[in-house]
Amino acid sequence: MKKFLFSVLVLALGSTVNAQTVKDELAYVQQIWGKEKKAVVSEALQLKTEDAEKFWPLYEAYQTTRNKLGQDRMAAIENYSNNFETMTDAKATEIAKAVLAYNKALNKLQGDYLKKISKAVSPIKAVQFLQLENYIDAQIKAVVSEALPFFPDKK
Repeated sequence: MKKFLFSVLVLALGSTVNAQTVKDELAYVQQIWGKEKKAVVSEALQLKTEDAEKFWPLYEAYQTTRNKLGQDRMAAIENYSNNFETMTDAKATEIAKAVLAYNKALNKLQGDYLKKISKAVSPIKAVQFLQLENYIDAQIKAVVSEALPFFPDKK
């Protein structure tokens, strides 16, 4: 499953990483996972009908909030990209705080839904979902990190 997911992401983004702006790349990644993610989650979790009826409404609510957080991450990355050449200490601090706030909010969201899914379906399915979420997010971060220049050293 991991090889499949990574292959889909690499193939889909392989030709775009150098050709588009960071903002376009992020939008493309969101477009790919937004359309295919539910199918990947369904395949990975293999939910029984009665569990699926409980899980999918929680998933949709989670994903709505997750998408809003993703926009926050995109804004921080776009801020970094737009200010890379003229980076100041103040701007660097602002970007770092935005990234940390995003990470904190995502961790809280995932913790909240780990509890909800554990209660509604099972702790095992909740952990499987969290593991899959973290895997997908790590793959997206890896692709985006490759596209971004390393933080400038302004001496």
